[in-house]
Amino acid sequence: GPGGGDEYGHQLDEFKHFLQDNVPNLDPPTTYQLILHHGRMDLMLYYAELNGDHDRVVTHHVQRRQWDKALECLAKAADASLFYKHSPTLMQHAPVGTVNTWIEATRGIHSLLDPRKLMPALIRYDPATNPTGHTTNQAVRFLSHCSRNLRTDDPVLLNYLATLYCKQEDDEAILAFLSEQGGADGRVDLQLAMRVCKEANKPQPCCRILSWLGQYEQAVDLALSIKDFELAKLIAEEAQGSDELRHRLWLSIARYVIEEEKDVKKAIAFIGETDILKVEDILPFFPDFALIDDFKEAICSSLEDYHRHIEDLKRGMEEATRSAELIRKDMNELRGRFGIVRSQHECEWCRTPVLSAGLYLFPCGHAFHIDCQERHMMREHLSDAERRRVRQLKASLASGGDAAANRGGAKR
Repeated sequence: GPGGGDEYGHQLDEFKHFLQDNVPNLDPPTTYQLILHHGRMDLMLYYAELNGDHDRVVTHHVQRRQWDKALECLAKAADASLFYKHSPTLMQHAPVGTVNTWIEATRGIHSLLDPRKLMPALIRYDPATNPTGHTTNQAVRFLSHCSRNLRTDDPVLLNYLATLYCKQEDDEAILAFLSEQGGADGRVDLQLAMRVCKEANKPQPCCRILSWLGQYEQAVDLALSIKDFELAKLIAEEAQGSDELRHRLWLSIARYVIEEEKDVKKAIAFIGETDILKVEDILPFFPDFALIDDFKEAICSSLEDYHRHIEDLKRGMEEATRSAELIRKDMNELRGRFGIVRSQHECEWCRTPVLSAGLYLFPCGHAFHIDCQERHMMREHLSDAERRRVRQLKASLASGGDAAANRGGAKR
């Protein structure tokens, strides 16, 4: 009756107070056994929480497929070992809630979870287990959180994230991620990404990865094979190396357009997009009976460029000739110039007789010892790097002079 129900509730509250007051004095195995002997699962969970036995509570909810309650207990416990133990099962059956709990746990205390130890759970995840209305790959979601928010540099996590991106339909995802990670200088294994993209039949990401690996010619060839001319031109323009390499890349694009696409006008248009190609470079690829009208303007423009270049060279030669004549005139005038140094003439730096050593005499009449002038210039006007360079040159000159003297002595 009603009175019996109130009495039962009162006894239940008393028993809970008893457990709460005597947690340190109770033997856990015996207490669990006594409670379960009476089939009181609710009291067992109550005592487990009082005792801090979160593992027992989480296990209980997992065994009964009560995923939300298990995740709630995990979040409350904030025990990393429990996350690592139960996450593989939870990720299989409640991926969205599990990742939400992971993100919250790492957002509050960044050091609570080691993302690498969650890899077994991530590997066992199947996107098909997402609840209705959730299309986002939860493994990608968590690893993106680790990359962007936790700034992880663990190559295991980043390479697995790259693998997951490669398997997605959207090519932009993997390209954006690899660019974000630094391309060729990043922490992602580009060879691994290349293999996965090949398996997933993703030629455009393969082109970009090849270019990051420095294999520009293979990248351009692959882009042309899928008729992605814009990508091929982008790779050719970004190619790091000599102008000869860029010339080869652009030439291969123009040749493909002429021979495979039979589009002479498009090939001619390439010349205007880069300064590395000239019309004469692609003329050999034109068909024997191509209409001159298709590339008449390009030929005229090229001839005009050559004419301007020749005029520039002529002006340069004329200026060089005038400069040479002026130099010859100055040299002829200097042949008759002389200066007088008297015995009492002193070095302007050390104030000793200037004739006691090698000297410089300037038109103004000032005279300096060679060594004194050199010390002044080294001290007042040259940087440390320039001073080192002067010493190296002097040593080279000295060694050259010694070698010449030795050869002369040997001949005598």
